[in-house]
Amino acid sequence: CSDRLRKPPSKAAQACWAGSVLLLVLGDVVFNCVVDWVTEILCIVFACGLVCRCLPRVVSSIVAAELGLLGMMMHLGYTSKLYGILWMLVCVSLWLYILIFELGFAVASWQGRQKQGGNASPVITVAVPEVLGAESPLDDARSVQQGLCRVCWDCAKVRAVYGEFERTWPRTACIGKVLSGSLWGLCMLGGGFSIVFLALTEAQCGVESYFPQELLPGSGPVVLPMHIGTRSNLNTSIPLDTMDLTGIWWLRWTYTSEIPWLLKVYSELHFEELASFASTQSNVTMGKPMFPARLTMPSSMARQWAFSTTIPGRFGAMLVWLDPNGYLTFRFSNASHAWLGSTWYMDRIDEDRWLRTTIDPWSQRWYYQLTRIILEDGTPHPEYWPLFVKHMSGAKIRVRTNSNYCMRQCGVQRFGTCPRCESECGL
Repeated sequence: CSDRLRKPPSKAAQACWAGSVLLLVLGDVVFNCVVDWVTEILCIVFACGLVCRCLPRVVSSIVAAELGLLGMMMHLGYTSKLYGILWMLVCVSLWLYILIFELGFAVASWQGRQKQGGNASPVITVAVPEVLGAESPLDDARSVQQGLCRVCWDCAKVRAVYGEFERTWPRTACIGKVLSGSLWGLCMLGGGFSIVFLALTEAQCGVESYFPQELLPGSGPVVLPMHIGTRSNLNTSIPLDTMDLTGIWWLRWTYTSEIPWLLKVYSELHFEELASFASTQSNVTMGKPMFPARLTMPSSMARQWAFSTTIPGRFGAMLVWLDPNGYLTFRFSNASHAWLGSTWYMDRIDEDRWLRTTIDPWSQRWYYQLTRIILEDGTPHPEYWPLFVKHMSGAKIRVRTNSNYCMRQCGVQRFGTCPRCESECGL
């Protein structure tokens, strides 16, 4: 087996790809193009693992392969954007390089075994950080155990202090190695889950993803991603000068709360983003007092509620408002105050904003501003639309495109293809 194939990928190659990924993540942050903070953070962790060169060959290859796949899957729907193209160029080449290297390593190992007759005793080796050199043979079980329990906090000094360190602090060395291995194991499991989940949800039947700009009429899509509320499709019998719920509204988690950092994290995860009051009904009859009024909003119908393409947003599209017959009921005592159930209520701030308040079981209050970003005529709100686009960064909005319960069960929850789901649902 050639020495070249027995060594891990070169330090220069791994540092080049890892550095490129870190630069791309930095570019995403600087230019407000972050697609999904969960996968971006995993990419940073994996890239740092390659840069530090403290990982055994097998772990290093798995991390590099997952890094390439994460970058590809995260930006698969963004190849029309420059940052998407750059990510794909770096991650596809990294993934192919690691795949070819591991395949060559397996072939070379098989050829070496064939030359030895298939029954030669293999040399037991334990990986030494590649910055120090190649692998070192160990000739007894005790040495193997010590090697597996070795920590690598300071790679440049491991060889010099290895023997003394193991004799003085063997338990600490083992604990450090176990904790380090467990951490990398969790990271790789998280990365693997993210890759599989992104792949399964990328082309779900009955769900579509759109850039924020495509919400505007005339921007490209034949069918708009969301229904825009207008005076003709809001069947409330309440004059717009009394209460105007037209347009498209943003669930803006930026208002002061008792735990502001938690709301900031929730907002950055892009779980739920938009709502429309189109097709809302009310019990108001013309010629009678308007309030108290009960408005019923078909929030789970197609193109009424929007999530995002982040991992939390994809979960939301699978789990929230799945039944197309679900709705929200607003009980308005007047034109500026309404209750939703017994623990949610909202108060009007001005004509384009409502303050939504949630009281949790511990009597803490959580707030967001229901903010109009698109007006009744389809034009963007001059103040709040730019803020929404900036908030979305590189993430797309994600909406359900049909109101058939069977199709949602098949396509959204079971990842079925459209032909299979149409056959299963008799469509």
